[in-house]
Amino acid sequence: MSMNAVSAAGFAQPHVPAGTAYRNTWHGWPMLARAISAYRRRAVARELNALDDRMLADIGLRRGDIVAALAESERPA
Repeated sequence: MSMNAVSAAGFAQPHVPAGTAYRNTWHGWPMLARAISAYRRRAVARELNALDDRMLADIGLRRGDIVAALAESERPA
């Protein structure tokens, strides 16, 4: 084993050909972020739908406004 493949601690380091480090990364992060965002949006919708109409009115919402309010909160600033 060459000296270049051994770290200071004495452990062998894997050989990664130049230019392949980016290619081997997982590109599913945006999809995962969208899935998490959708899960949170559904959770908030469930919580708001569990409130009675009086409590929704206290926070300035009507039952029909829940979906629109959640969609508006997802828009970039």
